[in-house]
Amino acid sequence: MLVDKFGRHIYYLRVSVTDRCNFSCIYCSSQQTDTHQVDLDNFLRVIKVFSKLGITKIRITGGEPLICTGITEFIAELKKLNLEIGITTNASLLNDKILTQIVNLGVTRFNISLDTTDRNKFEFITKTKFYDQVINNFKLFTKFNLILKLNCVVLKNINSDIEDIINLINFAHEHNAIIRFVEYMPVGKYNSELFYPVVKIISKLNKRIKIKKITNIPHFGPGSYYMYNGKILGFITPITTPFCNSCNRLRLTSKLTIRSCLGYNYEIDLKNCKTDTEIKSKIYEAVNNKPQQYSFDTTFKDCMRTIGG
Repeated sequence: MLVDKFGRHIYYLRVSVTDRCNFSCIYCSSQQTDTHQVDLDNFLRVIKVFSKLGITKIRITGGEPLICTGITEFIAELKKLNLEIGITTNASLLNDKILTQIVNLGVTRFNISLDTTDRNKFEFITKTKFYDQVINNFKLFTKFNLILKLNCVVLKNINSDIEDIINLINFAHEHNAIIRFVEYMPVGKYNSELFYPVVKIISKLNKRIKIKKITNIPHFGPGSYYMYNGKILGFITPITTPFCNSCNRLRLTSKLTIRSCLGYNYEIDLKNCKTDTEIKSKIYEAVNNKPQQYSFDTTFKDCMRTIGG
């Protein structure tokens, strides 16, 4: 079991298998042009050590993980470790064959990044023309019994309007997804003028629709949750209301480094580890150096997709 010096049980690992992405979202991309593509076998080797130390839950993210050649074979190997696996994707590269393969491997948890249902705003945020692919691909999920979460990063004066919010809620409910509104975090090429406290959405919604706060929601992650028309709404507030005291995770970046905290500019390189014993030692070092709370007070060299969104 991995326990940090503040008594937090660490059992969750987020893995950015690549920082490559076919989107260039304004809150995620950086000015850097370098990309990091570590062989998936090296990630697998490290994750095997993590699993022996008590990691039971893993989320495959990026970048866009479905860009990676051999991603389904990688997932198949991870399932042999008896891990609970989730995937975060922008959904643009999905098709029926890929999704069926992944679900048949036992993956039932998907987080989809979607910040608006407005085509023009989508293209402005993502700098792509993939709107139709993403919206249409949501139909694929209805074939399966999945836990589907739709994550929206709220940006002031871009997608923070109440009509945008309600349209996204209705879209999520139509596709049996849990919608979560996430605060924009100061990582990478950060523009503070775009920050919008998502608690303001709650007060706006209460003036328009009836929502009721709920507690004790398992497996839905940190934040506050509400019920609307029998569906769940989440509000993730890492900036205005930090939830560091309950943090249970480490991050394995696309550079094959461990980050003990998203908002703490410290990482441990695993690329030169020749033995599992060395990897194990580095993992313990990361846990022991996990801060009590994020700082976000340094200039981050990496963007969100390198660290793992």
